[in-house]
Amino acid sequence: MRKSALFLVLPLLLAAPAVTHGQGPGSVQAQTVDAIPPFVLGGLEEYRNKNLEDAVKIWLKGSALEGMWINHRAEELRKFVENDGAFQSWELMSVRTYSSRFRVLYLVLHFEKRPVFASFQVYRSDQGWILLNNYAFNEDPDKIVPACSVAVP
Repeated sequence: MRKSALFLVLPLLLAAPAVTHGQGPGSVQAQTVDAIPPFVLGGLEEYRNKNLEDAVKIWLKGSALEGMWINHRAEELRKFVENDGAFQSWELMSVRTYSSRFRVLYLVLHFEKRPVFASFQVYRSDQGWILLNNYAFNEDPDKIVPACSVAVP
């Protein structure tokens, strides 16, 4: 009887999707693109298409930083392209959810020569998802990703 019960339950456990690791504040969600607000995806697409100013404008739209230092921020993005080659693709490394309306996204951006690591603090306002304080890019993952955010295989 125990053996047949295990065979009935095991397929259900294996088929159940892993959505989060932990349920409390600061839990780390599984790597799912659904956790990324559309404005972050739109900015990444503009960045990949070399429209750096447009990428910055998309990321800052609706936030307290909207319209601030667009050219300066675009120049920071341009330096990665100059040093690391073309921005080719990206992957979601981790999402840290602090509440139903606030999360931090950690991504790796793949350039021709090396990866660049990024974080976005996002907040769901009454008008939709916006950048809360800032985004950050760096070639050193230790300057972007907290050690506890990345699962080790």
